[in-house]
Amino acid sequence: MDINKASARTKEIIQILCKSTEYVTIAAIAEKLNVSSRTVLRELDEVERLLKVSDVRLDKKPNKGLYIKGSIEEKANTLLLLEGLRENKSYAPQERQTVILSELLQNQEPTKLYYFTRIFDVSEGTISRDLDNVEEWLKRYKLKLIRKPGLGVYVEGNEGSIRRAIINLIYENIDQDHLHSFMRESFMVSSDKQPRLEIKMRNRLLNLIDRDTVTKLEILVHEVESIMGYSFADSAYVGLVVHLALAVQRIRNNEKITIDKNHLEELRAKQEFKAAEHLVRSVERVLDLDIPEDEIAYITMHIIGSKNRDIFYDSPEGAAGSFELVKLARDMIKIAEHESDRYLEQNQKLLIGLVNHLGPAISRLKMNMDIRNPLLDEIKAFYPDIMEISKKCAEVIEERFSISIPESEIGYIAMHLGAAIEKKDNDKKSIYKAAVACPSGIGASRMLAARIESEYENITVSDVISTIKLEDYMLKAGEIDLIISTVPIKDITIPVVVVTPLLSQQDKIKIDKALKERISEDKPEGSEKRTAVDLKSKLIQMSKYSEAIIELLDHLFVIDESEASSIKELITIASEQLGETKEKQEIIEQDLTNRESMGNTRISGKGFVLIHCRSNAMDRIQLGVIRLQKPISFLNKRSELEDIYFAVIMIAPLQAQKESLEVIGEISRLLIEKSSFLRLVKEGAKQSIYEEINARLNHFYKVKSSN
Repeated sequence: MDINKASARTKEIIQILCKSTEYVTIAAIAEKLNVSSRTVLRELDEVERLLKVSDVRLDKKPNKGLYIKGSIEEKANTLLLLEGLRENKSYAPQERQTVILSELLQNQEPTKLYYFTRIFDVSEGTISRDLDNVEEWLKRYKLKLIRKPGLGVYVEGNEGSIRRAIINLIYENIDQDHLHSFMRESFMVSSDKQPRLEIKMRNRLLNLIDRDTVTKLEILVHEVESIMGYSFADSAYVGLVVHLALAVQRIRNNEKITIDKNHLEELRAKQEFKAAEHLVRSVERVLDLDIPEDEIAYITMHIIGSKNRDIFYDSPEGAAGSFELVKLARDMIKIAEHESDRYLEQNQKLLIGLVNHLGPAISRLKMNMDIRNPLLDEIKAFYPDIMEISKKCAEVIEERFSISIPESEIGYIAMHLGAAIEKKDNDKKSIYKAAVACPSGIGASRMLAARIESEYENITVSDVISTIKLEDYMLKAGEIDLIISTVPIKDITIPVVVVTPLLSQQDKIKIDKALKERISEDKPEGSEKRTAVDLKSKLIQMSKYSEAIIELLDHLFVIDESEASSIKELITIASEQLGETKEKQEIIEQDLTNRESMGNTRISGKGFVLIHCRSNAMDRIQLGVIRLQKPISFLNKRSELEDIYFAVIMIAPLQAQKESLEVIGEISRLLIEKSSFLRLVKEGAKQSIYEEINARLNHFYKVKSSN
């Protein structure tokens, strides 16, 4: 890199870090720059090279982010140095090569070098050097780059390899959340804030798949989920829709895939082949296409490879093919133990996690299907040592199954091992007990509790409480260190942090600050005491859970095509559904209105509003969904317009038992933890929603009964 030049993006990243007094996450930087996290990660090498000429250095810490170490004066000098550098406004080599690949992979005819020199305003020599790198990239997919003077350049290879290359090119350059947004028709809207090159790059890549086709395919994939009896994990769902959209486009261009006849016979015998066949016949009908059987086989492979990715077992023995997978996972853990010098043998969570992951991963690798890891760049940047350990663990899989393990899969193994090793390192650190609060204690607070538990290893959510009946002495008795609430709380001596239900980056900064203040008066280390529960008490408690689960499942309601045009109208409709008499309807409506006035219940970025409260007019817990005919718009905290497509209704009696609140609160957690359930609530059949809730509460009940 010419040290006298720097890209605008590199300069912006350094400016953000120099002005920060704390670690900044990759996601926070990406949000400020309106780019993907992957884009920021790719700039880090350039950032570090540029900082070598200054007196500061870049520090990278897992789960914390980036921080520039140096005095205030040294940081100020670094900013002055940046101002003196010329700004490189042209495409970077990697960006040029991505555009060249996108053009060559979708064009059937040769493309002249002059075309690329005109797009990028560079010499033919520069394009020729770019093509050398493009040629190396294509070799990964057994594709050849043909260069013919006077004629141009083009790609040669079989259709399956070309499709793999196109899909991987998309995934390498576009984050999965952006693909989600593309499917939701919100991504292609241009913004003046977005860097011009970033928009061009994304649009060019997304032109490889057709938006209208995607919309139709999503509906058909949902139908197949119902037939199979389980929902795809988000990554598998997006992957299947993208594959189908690309296949449709290639078939329209008369580019068809072929599958080995013996392999085709094997796949025909699989149960998933029937689901794939149903999907293909639906696609043929809706898009007026003739799709050959080889395409059905290819979709069957996708379905097999995605199975179990959203299913979790409580013990390694519960996983499919458990004996072989458990032995494999244990052998990998032994290697990790030796390499990391950490005792991991009794870590049941690590064993279960590996067993659940390895099954579908090995299936994909055996079928020569790609494994994509959207977090790979981040894992390599923050966990280089664990990546090396994981490579050695992966050798066990390679020897056992005679398959080659790609770096993306090694990254997944590193995620499992990294979590276990980091936990070992943190075991001696203080754990803080938090109470999560909202006015009802059933809806937003449960969402918040789920987010906190996934984000913080040193916070235990000891209780989810209602602010209505909150008394200081109750919290002191439970030795609560911190209250994390969705609404302000007065007259409480325990520290209170007010946050949003989805726990934004700003919210996490508030919590981190509160924890730092607690560190100065840190609690003594040591494990928490567990109080023994006698059999009778346990049976009574389980009986309460049973009653609550039956109540919730028996009274689930779904209202479609509601004409409500405001939250107030939604509250009225919900009250009419819930109240058995006119008098009770009025009480419920008032209680829901009062809860809404205490704090916004619109769930930003998720497309729904959570309408919930506790009410004297109710004698049971109840859950429902109201879907809107037309979306309701609201202004989020960033002063941007967002749409609400449906409302989730949660209500409980004023004197509801703790067990009942836990049961209905579990659905709040499900909404946050599982995007496929959110899709189901938005547009799925009532029976499918019921089955998903039934499965979750079945798991919930088993966990409670085994504690």
